[in-house]
Amino acid sequence: MNRINAILMHMAGAMLILFVLSACTEQLATQSDMPAVNKDPEGNRRTFVFEQDLVINNDLNYPQSSSGTAYALKNKKGYLGFKMTLPNGSTFWLDNGSLTPPPGTKPLSNVTITMTAELDPINNTLFYTFDPSGCTFDPPAEIYLSWSDLNASKVKLSLVDEDGNQLETYPDGVDEIGQYLILRVPHFSRYAVAYSD
Repeated sequence: MNRINAILMHMAGAMLILFVLSACTEQLATQSDMPAVNKDPEGNRRTFVFEQDLVINNDLNYPQSSSGTAYALKNKKGYLGFKMTLPNGSTFWLDNGSLTPPPGTKPLSNVTITMTAELDPINNTLFYTFDPSGCTFDPPAEIYLSWSDLNASKVKLSLVDEDGNQLETYPDGVDEIGQYLILRVPHFSRYAVAYSD
């Protein structure tokens, strides 16, 4: 009888663990390490397609920042590509070989790129900044800028100059369901994503 009780206790414990894991799994975002890659209509530019169920937590704190390193290829000219993502879901992708580092970068040295998001709750605007300035990308880097924390159904995109002036511009694509603006950029700029009526 003691052996049967012990087996039943182990089974109950295992079921409890499975239940807790199942509940936790439903709360986590699922995201593949790399997005699916497709060709554009001309067949020569890579575009990225999200194949994920991403859960966004709207109680995130700002500013948010993420860094990634483009490692110099010692035997070849160029840098390895990488992907980085902010807690709000905004993502930066760099293809292998597309980075030209800022002027003055030592040969064969790695380049660390930083993406920062700041929220202006009064004007319902997210500002996105990328460093270091002077980086160029060929083919262009791809950026998904999230606006889900703005509580807005429509947004506008602006370039922000060094004096803080904003010039409205247009993204390369819009994912209204995921609430992302899609940009393909040959160099870094500072961006503002703001509520639009």
